[in-house]
Amino acid sequence: MSRIDTITPEVNLYGRQTGIENTMFKTFKSNKDYMKNLRNYILDVIKEDYEENYTLIHKLQLNTKKKSGYSIKQINYIIEKELMNHFVSRFESEFNHDYNKRIYPRIHRRIENYLLGLAYNFAYTYHDQMQQSIEFHDINFNEHNESKEYQWGYRKVTGKTINSWNEESIRKHLYDMVSYSSGVGRNTSNYYFQMITQEIIKLLKKHKLFTKKLSLWLSKTITQTI
Repeated sequence: MSRIDTITPEVNLYGRQTGIENTMFKTFKSNKDYMKNLRNYILDVIKEDYEENYTLIHKLQLNTKKKSGYSIKQINYIIEKELMNHFVSRFESEFNHDYNKRIYPRIHRRIENYLLGLAYNFAYTYHDQMQQSIEFHDINFNEHNESKEYQWGYRKVTGKTINSWNEESIRKHLYDMVSYSSGVGRNTSNYYFQMITQEIIKLLKKHKLFTKKLSLWLSKTITQTI
């Protein structure tokens, strides 16, 4: 699920149509811009949830303006870690208990199911997720940028510039991807929330919050009785 193929005419140096071939349209995990936008979106959603406990972040931002000695990079790191601490705190108290650990032994699946329960205000309809993927991929269906025309589409022999994006086809491909699920029953996994879960785990590891206590599937006392 890291690529889709779009059929576009091949062009030569003069922009003249020479044939048809499959052209890879990089999407989601293989698109660095998309993944960067997705990570920023995740942090924004957690930050929105954190508004009631915003004091520390607000002070840090004020201190930065007063040139307290923190660099912008340092302040962003501290804020990011505080947000992920907030996520762990909620996850531990609301979902990561022994019953759910027994049902969902893998931490990835526990976090994903926690998010599927709308614990945070992530896009939850396939339509909204598709619209978001268009935005995060920086796709403009009305765009006539010549460099992109040659890269992704073509010019007719007449020289008239043709928009390279087949809007209906691209929307359908993106919709199919965000709505894709695998597994059955409680092992069902949705592709969109799977990507969000993977990025959250990367952030937890980055800030050394991905601990054994968080990820172990059962507490020691429960394990001993089984």
